[in-house]
Amino acid sequence: MTLLPPVIVTRPDAGGRMLADELAARGFESLWLPAFEIGPAPDDRAARDALARLAEFDLAVFVSPAAVRATAALLAGAWPARTAIGAVGAATARAVAQSIPGALSAAVIAPGDADEADAGSEALWDALMRSALRPQRVLLLRAEGGRMWLAERLAEAGARVTAVAVYSRRVRG
Repeated sequence: MTLLPPVIVTRPDAGGRMLADELAARGFESLWLPAFEIGPAPDDRAARDALARLAEFDLAVFVSPAAVRATAALLAGAWPARTAIGAVGAATARAVAQSIPGALSAAVIAPGDADEADAGSEALWDALMRSALRPQRVLLLRAEGGRMWLAERLAEAGARVTAVAVYSRRVRG
């Protein structure tokens, strides 16, 4: 009999719960202990102001499904067709299609659906380099920090990157 190692899942929200349940269904002992909680934008007004200017950006990048949900709650109108959407993975791209009004009218650049493991900043960067899009103005939709590697690559390629916190992460106590 092979004993599978225990797995501690630290991902928050429904995604973490689903992952822990899936691991348990596959025979792993899993424990769901979210490391942080997702909360509202730390500066609601700044986030709404940035989203009101979406049409000024060539590309807006969603760093996670949490960023998609937070943006959907803050967005006042439909997504402008001229602003391409970047998604760091297939789950994020699906969340965009399901949650952002008008998103289907914009170009979406994301890593392929084939391999969920092929996700993240590097995978999006590769997808962006394979696309014809060379954005000059990029809006990075994220929490208070993170995805600096991607922001740096975009800046090195000549883009002006504006990061806006559309949600917050709070460490669970």
